[in-house]
This record gives sequence, C-alpha cells and structure tokens, in this order.
Amino acid sequence: MNIYLIRHGIPENVSLTKSDADRKLTEKGIAQMIAAAKGWKNLQNKFDWIVTSPLIRAVQTAEIIAKEFEIIDKIIVDKRLGLHSKTEQLIDLVNEINDGEIALVAHEPDLSSHLSNLVSSSGANFSFERGMISKVSFNGKARPCKGVLEFIIPATLFYK
Repeated sequence: MNIYLIRHGIPENVSLTKSDADRKLTEKGIAQMIAAAKGWKNLQNKFDWIVTSPLIRAVQTAEIIAKEFEIIDKIIVDKRLGLHSKTEQLIDLVNEINDGEIALVAHEPDLSSHLSNLVSSSGANFSFERGMISKVSFNGKARPCKGVLEFIIPATLFYK
C-alpha cells in the first residue's frame, strides 16, 4: 500500500467573521494546486482514492486533484483527517480502505507528525509547505514506524 500525504493549498486569511473550517482556497491557492496536480500526474499516474479533511480548503484541494486524476467519484471526506488528527486514526483509516494508492489531504502541523510517526521510531523532523506531497510505502498494511519515505515534493516545484 502507498499513501500520499498532501497539505491543502493556500487558504484565505484567518478572519473574525468566518470560521476556520470555512476558509476557502485563494485564487493563488487554486492555481498552485492545479499546477501541482498536473506535475504529480507526470510522476504518479494514478490515485485510487482521495481522502480529505472536512475543512473546505482541504475539500477544494481534494476536488482539484480528483479532477486532474479523473477520479471525482473516489473522494472520501473523513473527520479523522481534520485539525489535530492522530496518526493512529490515519492508520486505521487507510487500513480500512486497504486499496492501492491513497492520497490524504490534511493540515499542518498534523502532517509533519504523521510523516514522522509513519517512517521513524526516533522522531524525524518534517515541515509541510502548502501544496506539498509526500509518498510513504508499506509492505502490506500501514503500521507506525514501518513506512518507507519515497519522496517529498513542494508545490513550488510546479508553481511559484
């Protein structure tokens, strides 16, 4: 099984008049994610599933990726990827799906913690920029500290 951790694109600024969950991608964030998804498709020709946090900026990011990869009907919204998600919940989620190439769209600082917990028992230090993707492969089911980090690619490689 392979999982791809993806941070959402550039969102609207924090506002006193809008809840954090309702912050949308900016025009630049949309353009960034379209360019990144097109670039990823040259490196990774398919995702079987896209699972996203319920926050609107993550859902929009998932929809952009799904459109580029032509899998609009394969998006799952799951609160286990919301803010303050736990790696154990992420592992349970992907093992429930247990099917091929699974993209997970979520948030910082959670993604950095997840990546560290998936590939290291001693704690690795990662920082996800907006629009970044990483690939972690597993021999069989996902388990803590048993993943192999195959790549990390910033969105700025495809869009500045």
